[in-house]
Amino acid sequence: MKRIICLIAATALLCLLLCSCGPGNPEAGSSEVATASDIVPTPEAAENATSITVKVSIYSSEGFSKGTDGTVMVQVPVSVQDRNESGTFDIDDVLTAAHEKYCADGYEGTGTGADRKIVRLWNQSSGNFQCFLNDSPVTNLEEEVRKGDCLVACILGSVLPTETVFTYFDTTYANLTTSDTLPIHVKALSVDESNAVSEVALPTLQVAQVNGEGKIEGIDNAFTQSDGSLSLSFPTAGTYYMSIVPSDAKMIPATCVIVVN
Repeated sequence: MKRIICLIAATALLCLLLCSCGPGNPEAGSSEVATASDIVPTPEAAENATSITVKVSIYSSEGFSKGTDGTVMVQVPVSVQDRNESGTFDIDDVLTAAHEKYCADGYEGTGTGADRKIVRLWNQSSGNFQCFLNDSPVTNLEEEVRKGDCLVACILGSVLPTETVFTYFDTTYANLTTSDTLPIHVKALSVDESNAVSEVALPTLQVAQVNGEGKIEGIDNAFTQSDGSLSLSFPTAGTYYMSIVPSDAKMIPATCVIVVN
């Protein structure tokens, strides 16, 4: 079945036909927009929880990875326990839980503390790896995570972590009605050898949708404005996995899950 997405530019309204796809499983409900900064659990809830849910994405230059059950790994909710018994929920716990459910035996970390690193991710053990938590680079696999956090784990191949440009939408999830319009911006950052983060100016980028195979499909005649902004409306109910077409192999694409009722 085809669905219509309307992308509102500064001077024109573009209506585009896209095939529906099904990675992830956000819950439907009333209109709302969530960003990573909105997700702040109370200290009491964090201390008493035996498990938390974290949204996990797995990306490589070929697109977003698929689990053994066919799940496309775009903001997939994963139940996380303190599997390494560190006393907190951390990146290592998240990756262990995600692989246990969707890619058994596909993950391995080595070392401890600040020296702990990924040596196998989604059954890939060669090349480089990089993770981002709520649009910030991860420097330590023992970094704490909280309920509702978003983790993006990347298989970089020969690309170095200091060469990547990580793009992200300022809205990661939206629950809309067919009469709503969603203004959204694409932003980007890079990380140097000392793990210092810098904002990156972006060129105009083609707006895209992630399909049911995890591939990024550009939308004809749909591009961000010079400041990275765009506005979306969805006249047809459904779940949409929006992204951008990377300008090269060093760019990690943003995602936003939009549920329309």
